[in-house]
Amino acid sequence: MNQHVTIPANDADALPVRIRDDQPVLPSVPEVIASFGEDEWDLSPADHHDGREDNVTTISFVWITRPEWKLAAKELAYHRLNTRLSATQRQISPYTCAREQIRLKRFIRWLEKYHPRVASPAQLSQIIVHAYHMWLKSHDDDEGLDGVAGGNKREAGTTIGGDTIWTYMSPIKSLDVYRDHLNVPFRPYGGKLNAKMCGFDSSGVENSTPPIPDEVLHPLISTAVRYVEHYHRDIRNMVRDVLAFWQQVDVDRSPWPGWTASIGQCPDLNKPWRPPLGLAEHHVNHEFRAEISHLIAACAVVILYLSGMRPGEFARLRVDCLRRTIDPNTGEVVRWKIRGFPLKKRKGKVHKEVDWVVPKAAAEAVQVLQEVLQPFRDRHGSRHLALNLDAFQPYPEKDKRGGYGITERSLRGRLLNFVEMISKRYETPISYQLMPSQFRRTLARHIARQPFGIIAGKLHYNHVKTSIFEGYAGSSDDGFRLEVADEELLAHVDLLEEMQQDADEGQLFGPGASALLRDYQNAKRSAVGEAQIDTSSGQIALGAALKSLAKRIHVGMLNFCIFSAEKAACLTEKEAREQDAQPKINQCSPDQCGNSVVGACHVPLWKGLLDEVEELQKSAPRSGPQRASLTEQAKRYRRVISGVANA
Repeated sequence: MNQHVTIPANDADALPVRIRDDQPVLPSVPEVIASFGEDEWDLSPADHHDGREDNVTTISFVWITRPEWKLAAKELAYHRLNTRLSATQRQISPYTCAREQIRLKRFIRWLEKYHPRVASPAQLSQIIVHAYHMWLKSHDDDEGLDGVAGGNKREAGTTIGGDTIWTYMSPIKSLDVYRDHLNVPFRPYGGKLNAKMCGFDSSGVENSTPPIPDEVLHPLISTAVRYVEHYHRDIRNMVRDVLAFWQQVDVDRSPWPGWTASIGQCPDLNKPWRPPLGLAEHHVNHEFRAEISHLIAACAVVILYLSGMRPGEFARLRVDCLRRTIDPNTGEVVRWKIRGFPLKKRKGKVHKEVDWVVPKAAAEAVQVLQEVLQPFRDRHGSRHLALNLDAFQPYPEKDKRGGYGITERSLRGRLLNFVEMISKRYETPISYQLMPSQFRRTLARHIARQPFGIIAGKLHYNHVKTSIFEGYAGSSDDGFRLEVADEELLAHVDLLEEMQQDADEGQLFGPGASALLRDYQNAKRSAVGEAQIDTSSGQIALGAALKSLAKRIHVGMLNFCIFSAEKAACLTEKEAREQDAQPKINQCSPDQCGNSVVGACHVPLWKGLLDEVEELQKSAPRSGPQRASLTEQAKRYRRVISGVANA
């Protein structure tokens, strides 16, 4: 790597040595052959993200006509890729560097239009930088720039968010941060330019990706699962017909003989799952590509939704990504995993694979892609699990880089076509611009709503803190916590009904069981007489008394706590008098506390505890106090199981 040294420009100043034109732009990756003096840097050999479009990691400086600006842009890109300013700040990735250069291009284009005399960074002033800041914040449509896309044209009087303004201002901040490595240093806002100044506070920011609405998610998932479970067999036969046709055309240019593949009955719909093949007016290749596109989208929907992986992580999956954990005693699969490369949490240039534990449906979706697309992988020498539509044509490009792996952009196109097809073919009106990233967020919301879901979500998404996952899943700002509270209340009402059923079957124990049943019956009677009620899915009237009782339920491993501060054995007298008193579940005495209720679901756990004690009693000799303690524990567990502890 080119070492950074300085030479004195005069007695007061020191400027960095200019980087040699023949210096490799990324010395740590020999496959990147571009040198500093070239006006186009292809950084793709250093980009480990297989799901990107071509050329997104190529930086072009051809468009910069001012030599000093071109030098500044090149130096910034070089040092962003290679120079660490501190032990805690790493170099950026080739993709991020290319994106930053695109944003710098916007600023330089703006200078060319509104301040053409600024021929170099040395001529920048605070007034000019602030004027750009204000232009980004709000400008009329006719004040836009030529040759610059993305948020450039807008209606008069409209503004953009602080996060977007900061994104476009960040290259100017980088010029400041790396000023000691650039030949023309500049300090915007006296070095105080930051996100908050642009109206963006990144602390505690929650993910803004919306979850998929239920009215979209339900038909989407159900149709996708049917493709994975049933429809893929007919599509596999379509693949056989198309490949045979392409081979015959190469030999003697024979006309299309027609489909031998047929459309079977859908067991869920009790009718053919799509119109017969060959009725469409377009060419057979188009009909085939449309259906293979739907299959890929369906498998992607199942995998993304059930794994929580990012779209880019799905795009990078290899054909051998599926892993099985086998029970040595039965030979059955007890756990499925999908192995791939994460897009975050990398350490330097080490790209370590990780596993996503998935249910069987996601594993089946992987297997469908493995099987149906294998002939096309063989044609192109590809190892990608999912392929781009360019792979499904009779005469593909011979030198296509990457083996036709699907990209994030292509994936979104497949999903949008899939949604449109569902709306038309299955008469399920859906008008929604689906984004692949929404599946991860939607799964997060689902996990967060389950018992102990915030903790489970933190573990599943590898977040450092539960608060990070909670912020990702949603917050009170968008009604998330209120929604969770409502659903938790309804879940507790269902638990009350389950406890009533346990009591009817003689399976409800614990000191608080009798009081609970009495309060529950009284609450239901009072609810009937209330004028305004709502119902759960079980059509149970929710009056004030029933809601109050449901809110008192706390779910423990060995019992339910129907909390009342006066009866709580886990609280001191002082703690019980506090207005916001809550139970200490980890200090519960389930067979002694007047709030405790043991349901049928807890009995197997108590039996397991009793089995352990009995095994200890049979083991090696123990002291008198130990034997007495085990005997007392066994009596306690038997008392709970038999219902003797019932109040």
